[in-house]
Amino acid sequence: MMSLLPLPRTEDCLVCGRSNPIGHRLRLSVDPGTGSIHVPWPPPPGHAGFERITHGGATATVLDEAMAWCAIWALKRMSVCAELTTRFALPLVPGTPTTVIARVESARARLVLVTGEVVGEDGRVYATASGKYLPAPPAEHATLLSKLLVEPESAETYRILTHAGAREP
Repeated sequence: MMSLLPLPRTEDCLVCGRSNPIGHRLRLSVDPGTGSIHVPWPPPPGHAGFERITHGGATATVLDEAMAWCAIWALKRMSVCAELTTRFALPLVPGTPTTVIARVESARARLVLVTGEVVGEDGRVYATASGKYLPAPPAEHATLLSKLLVEPESAETYRILTHAGAREP
């Protein structure tokens, strides 16, 4: 397995942004060999729904972010979610150390099918998801790409994303 490379972030993103006061402030990484996205995520107590259970919307949000980046990496084009299906297998207690992992199932120029899962350190799967992601048109891609923060730890992934010759949809 290759080393994981940290992905760029945007300032105000709910999942990765450092300036969002209600955000998760998570660091997403890509395995450049497989294209899988990895996100360490211990759900915070403030993201509970019913007492001592992480809200399903918070879980789906982190899954969506990982899956979107999976599509972005696959096409080297900013992409957005068109459809997301999430299945909750086990109650997830806030603070439980988990990793969100996303993988591309198939990628075409106009549609990327992605799956994701929330996995505990003990291997238990708390939630799974599948989604359809659409690449942004060229002008929107350029605008979205310009919003990414280029930090020292994500400079290599930014370089790959911007110089890979994105496929035209």
